[in-house]
Amino acid sequence: MRRLIVFVGALAAGCFGPRSQVNPGDAIIASGQVERQSASPLVGASVQLIRHPDPLQLLGEVFQGVATLGLACLTGNLDICKPFESATTGAGGAFQFAFRGSDTQGSTGEALLFTAFATGPLPGTAVSADFYAQRTRIIMPTLELWEVQGAETDVAATQTVDFVWPSTDGTIGVAADEYTLVVSSSGGQTVWTQSAGTSTGAAIDQRVTQDFAGSWSAWAHRRVIGDGTDWNLTWYSVPAAYASKNLVPRSRGKDCYAQSAAGAVKLVGCPLTDGNLSTGYTPQAPATCPTNMPSCAKPPVNNWIYFDLGQPTPLSLLVLYDVAITSGAITVEGSDDAQTWSLISAATGAAYQRVPLAVTTRYLRLRLDPGAEFTSGNGEIALF
Repeated sequence: MRRLIVFVGALAAGCFGPRSQVNPGDAIIASGQVERQSASPLVGASVQLIRHPDPLQLLGEVFQGVATLGLACLTGNLDICKPFESATTGAGGAFQFAFRGSDTQGSTGEALLFTAFATGPLPGTAVSADFYAQRTRIIMPTLELWEVQGAETDVAATQTVDFVWPSTDGTIGVAADEYTLVVSSSGGQTVWTQSAGTSTGAAIDQRVTQDFAGSWSAWAHRRVIGDGTDWNLTWYSVPAAYASKNLVPRSRGKDCYAQSAAGAVKLVGCPLTDGNLSTGYTPQAPATCPTNMPSCAKPPVNNWIYFDLGQPTPLSLLVLYDVAITSGAITVEGSDDAQTWSLISAATGAAYQRVPLAVTTRYLRLRLDPGAEFTSGNGEIALF
């Protein structure tokens, strides 16, 4: 699947960071300590320092979906969660990283985002801190683990799954600005993620997790304003088992077609409907101009994708997972012949969303604003 990360916190989202306030030759020391939920120091804990690339360094690469960095670090996937530095906590739970000012700067002199990620002794527990290195001496907030596990209930009357978890302020004494529910597959991939705001619970439509099984956890987030360094803290609860709801979408295994320079092209073994979260959309190559014409009018590509259900099918829900588009919104259209299309609904470009439908159609198309394109990703869509 896609190989590069997005930021765990909200300090950045694919933009250039603030101007660096350190000199390239400066010696930088970042230090902190890790504690259990009981506030006792944790000795022997692994702490990784992850350096995020700047947008110019991302050329030729693609962003990873929401929650990928956290899941990658929790499951030991160093292809994605690749540490810039690693440390092990010593006496008092203390750790330290040493690097140069030039290590903290991007292609145009902007400060790069870092994540300190500490794992706990209970499986799946961790705490992380996102920050920009803008001082030569950086003292991190105490990284205290959130060693709680939530509970899940299937509600047959509403066909939902209800989740609840203990609050951070009631367990580690720090209120969260926001909680996020994350359901992951047995292979460690994100199945579904949903903000719960400041609530210590969330409900999801059972259909969004299809027939995937794995685990779920709550992630708590808090922004801390510091002296010269601001922090985005994330706490990861103890994962709980998540059983399959055995709900197979009508789109499973159906054919799909993408816009190429030559028109609609069938995607072999459609990676968007195969029920495999590790496969995804590969953008179609742009048209090329003849060698004797340095420029020409090139037909658009990757502006739409459509699905063939095989016959007119009643649909009530479209589920978009790690949707990845260059910009704008998504128009949802239906057709009986894949030639004439009618408006059904609309969606945003956000990942992990439900789009209610009330239509019977054979073909369903996701079309973007003019000039926008689907990019690598879009690991799955589901039609119910």
